[in-house]
Amino acid sequence: MYGLSVFDADGTDPLFTIDPSTGEATFVGRITEAGTGDTAPQGIAGLTFDANGNLFGSTGSRDGSILSIDINTLTFTILGDGSPNGGSVSDLVAYTPVPEPMSVWLTVGLLSGLVFIRRKKINTIL
Repeated sequence: MYGLSVFDADGTDPLFTIDPSTGEATFVGRITEAGTGDTAPQGIAGLTFDANGNLFGSTGSRDGSILSIDINTLTFTILGDGSPNGGSVSDLVAYTPVPEPMSVWLTVGLLSGLVFIRRKKINTIL
């Protein structure tokens, strides 16, 4: 689990790992812009991972940018403006579709039915 402290004393965004069982935060490093070393505009306000393990961030206050964050280099790249009307984008949510149980059982049922029909046809022919 990761967390950050928005607007540290030196104006950078420090990234931490958080132990879910104890709540203890361990400093990883400071996130800066890839290629320039600049800090995030308005500070990073939200974090989320996608289904592939890619980390994304958002900036709060007036800016509303969406960022891609490289965990290995602790650098970010601005992907675009998440709030075209100049509002704030402070929280992110990654959506990973998970099949609901009914879909799984329906698929299993259909496959079982096809196998049953196939076996019945084979037994009828013999």
